[in-house]
Amino acid sequence: MADRYRPTLPSAWPTFNVLPAANCPVCSASQPEQLVAQLTSSIGRRDWDRIITEIEKHISLRGIAQAVHRSAPTVLSWKISGEPKDSDARRVLALYAKYCGPGK
Repeated sequence: MADRYRPTLPSAWPTFNVLPAANCPVCSASQPEQLVAQLTSSIGRRDWDRIITEIEKHISLRGIAQAVHRSAPTVLSWKISGEPKDSDARRVLALYAKYCGPGK
């Protein structure tokens, strides 16, 4: 009788494809300190405008938004003046590594 009240996940439960850590530029770059230093401003904050602009040379803003599972206006706000959450930042940096990293 206890199983009758156990919650179950719907069969169409959404799944999110999170990029593996191997695609993270900090984890997989041959010299991660240099890559992070390139993306960081003089005050210790990552330059999201530069990062997203570099990725936009390869895919659209909408494509970036789809890859990080956020809306295009959200990604645009990061580019203009915002700071993404840590999990979103990792996804954006993984895209940067994929399209703009060493050897690209």
